[in-house]
Amino acid sequence: MASSGSFNTSGYSGRYLEFAWSIKSQSIANNKTTISWTLTGRGTASSSYYKAGNFKVVIDGTTVYSTPRDKRISLYNGTQVASGEYTMTHDATGKKSFSASAQAGIYTYDVNCTGSGSWSLTDIPRQANITSAPNFTDIQNPTINYSNPAGNNVSSLQACISLTGSAADISYRDISKTGTSYTFNLTEAERNVLRAATPNSNTLSVRFYIKTVIGGNTFKSYVTKTMTIVNANPTVATLTYIDSNSTTTAVTQNNQILVQNLSTPIFTISNVNALKYATIKKYQIAIGEVVLGSGTGSAAHYDTLTINSQALNYSNNQTAVLTIEDSRGNKVTKNITLIIAEWKKPTAIINFSRLNNFYSDTDLTVDASFSSVDEKNTITIYYSYKKKSASSYSAEQTMQDNTTVTLNLDNAFEWDLKVRLVDKFSTVTYNMTVAKGLPIIFFDRLLSSTGFNCFPTEEQNVEVNGVPLVYNADNTYTLEKIHCSGRVSSSTKNIEFSIPIPRYIAGDVTSITLEDLKLNIRTEGLYSLSSAYVNGGYDVLGDNTITTTATIPNPNTINISMTKTSVYNGSNNMPLAVTVETITFSLA
Repeated sequence: MASSGSFNTSGYSGRYLEFAWSIKSQSIANNKTTISWTLTGRGTASSSYYKAGNFKVVIDGTTVYSTPRDKRISLYNGTQVASGEYTMTHDATGKKSFSASAQAGIYTYDVNCTGSGSWSLTDIPRQANITSAPNFTDIQNPTINYSNPAGNNVSSLQACISLTGSAADISYRDISKTGTSYTFNLTEAERNVLRAATPNSNTLSVRFYIKTVIGGNTFKSYVTKTMTIVNANPTVATLTYIDSNSTTTAVTQNNQILVQNLSTPIFTISNVNALKYATIKKYQIAIGEVVLGSGTGSAAHYDTLTINSQALNYSNNQTAVLTIEDSRGNKVTKNITLIIAEWKKPTAIINFSRLNNFYSDTDLTVDASFSSVDEKNTITIYYSYKKKSASSYSAEQTMQDNTTVTLNLDNAFEWDLKVRLVDKFSTVTYNMTVAKGLPIIFFDRLLSSTGFNCFPTEEQNVEVNGVPLVYNADNTYTLEKIHCSGRVSSSTKNIEFSIPIPRYIAGDVTSITLEDLKLNIRTEGLYSLSSAYVNGGYDVLGDNTITTTATIPNPNTINISMTKTSVYNGSNNMPLAVTVETITFSLA
């Protein structure tokens, strides 16, 4: 930027013109600069002077001096041809650039000497500018720093806070024209304007503006900063609860005692407020990670909010936490202790058995367990019974806990028992059966048999838990699906194998007769009796080419020998896998 300048034109024989200028004055109010200028002859020449004319000076596009072609002067070194002043208007920012040119005809009538130059004038102070501004909270009074180079030349200097730049939301106020800082002492109404502009966030982007009015022109300068909402967590006055289950409160006589798995509490929240133009967004009650109930909101204030909870599966007192969240994400919590009485369905250990596992006298003992529920709960034990074949039970009777009741239940029959445990909240039913009376040992003189824990069913036998232990003479027996091994011999004409049997053969048995024998015998991928597996077994006794004999080598084994008129499938002395599908035999 220049406050003065000059240029020289081209010359004739050493004589030329100098154009020079300097700032005479600047008007900050009018945004104008006035310069003084001169056009002077310069240069050492062979002649002391030359006749010159046809002069012309142009400044910023305006001809400020000119002479006719034939009006001539004697141009010496130092001759001032012309001088004057010229006023130029700067742009809105106070800047101005201009150019100037000069011409003349030296020694000749025609123009033969020209020159020009360009310069940027010293700026004229215009608008004030913000040099710094803070981020601030909604409870602070922010201070901006600024510079106003025009000082008192400005007709007005004001500052405001705007949300978007389209309006002075925090209105303009006059600030010092010669100062360097200004503090916004915000009223509560002004703070609320800012708070209301950010209902869903704790931060708000704002603009600090300085407005300068100078020479009838208005200039604005701004910086963008962030306001933060503080101390704006929601508030809540009270949190209470009651048990809404009329059944449980009828027992406890206290709606502050919650019965485990039964009570359904209702929580009441009073005087809930979202602050600083936020709204209540959601709220919930939880025990640890378990949410008992929740709700949503859209208003800034609620006199009362309620949360209905499901039944609580806790056996002792718990701390429930209320969390309220506003539209900005700010939260408040409030704790409440829930008084919980343990309750579970009653259970029992029941003994239901005949005397000596045989007699009709049958003992019933019920050892019940139940929850006291703050000493308000009781239990009643009911029992009834019926023959297994009967369609209905006897009339219910009550009995004392852990006390034995003796029932007379005919030991010739099975009996069903029903036990009901009834406390003040629930009923639990147990169903049991007692079998017919079974003696530890029973001698059956008609069958000539003995039973252990059973009545014998076969003649001349010993039975344990209903299973006979002996195969007796003069009886026929059938066995199925017995697996054993054997061998082929006698040039593949004879097969022998031993069958293990589940009972002992009585000592007086002297012979065995086969009534039926069906087999599948396999060796090395071949079936010995047939070409393939025979469903139900190959009928050995129905094959007249096979002679079959059975012997008893010891009390729990039957040996089988089968001789064929032709050869069996397979090789001599090869092992066999024998499946006895069915064997029926009689003993004598």
